[in-house]
Amino acid sequence: MKRGILYLSITAAITTGCLNDDIDPSYLHPVDDAEVEVFETGISNMSGLCISQDGTFLWGISDSEGLFKFDLQGNVIGQVFGGGRDFEGVAVDKATGDVYLVEETKPDGNIATNSNSLFKLNPTTNEPEFICTIAEAGKTVNKGLEGITVVGNEIWLANQEDPTDIYRYDKVQGKVVGQLSITDARFLSDIYHDPTDDVVWCTDSKKAEIFKFNLHGKRLATYAIPASFDKSEGIAIDRQNGYIWLCSDSTGRLLRIKFKFDLKIE
Repeated sequence: MKRGILYLSITAAITTGCLNDDIDPSYLHPVDDAEVEVFETGISNMSGLCISQDGTFLWGISDSEGLFKFDLQGNVIGQVFGGGRDFEGVAVDKATGDVYLVEETKPDGNIATNSNSLFKLNPTTNEPEFICTIAEAGKTVNKGLEGITVVGNEIWLANQEDPTDIYRYDKVQGKVVGQLSITDARFLSDIYHDPTDDVVWCTDSKKAEIFKFNLHGKRLATYAIPASFDKSEGIAIDRQNGYIWLCSDSTGRLLRIKFKFDLKIE
């Protein structure tokens, strides 16, 4: 396929200064001398990302064109299913390989009603299968469930705005068993659980920042997104290779940031 062409390679200087996270975790830390690469995908409305179970490729969801696979150089290597539903996020259960998706609005072309529904990819048919509607999620039009990640036996689903809450859905019990309120965010555009240090990363497309928080919702650090990368709505953490991946809803591009995950802020 023609998508996945390298678009730009730059060195980013992203907001200087540092501060102890325990004092002010909302302060924007730098990603010093980061290698930032942008990849053109040719896919519109990219809304969610995650790393595959084996860490060899990315899953990417477009809310207009469907589910795709990308290699770790930003190239499209396959389309799993096409558009037709407003899927905003994708997540993988690293223990089982199961792929989950979250739908924000209903698929009838009328965005006046939120869907706020959880789906699972059928590995045989490569089609999404409905699991349930998250009744607790936000009712404000087109500001419902946007992000998704798997944390142990739970699926965490992030409501974009009004409220900026995360709902903890227990896969065994088949219901929401708790929620976190991330009150200092504007948009919860996507979330990604990193089991290496048991933190959750989030991209906030409204504030043009990414941040990480612990499993109790306490913000640990915040990083600015390069100003040239607009409307970042998906995030994935590739600890094995040392990258943060983002995707843009407005351009469909992928952003790959070389990141020092052992960086200590004094």
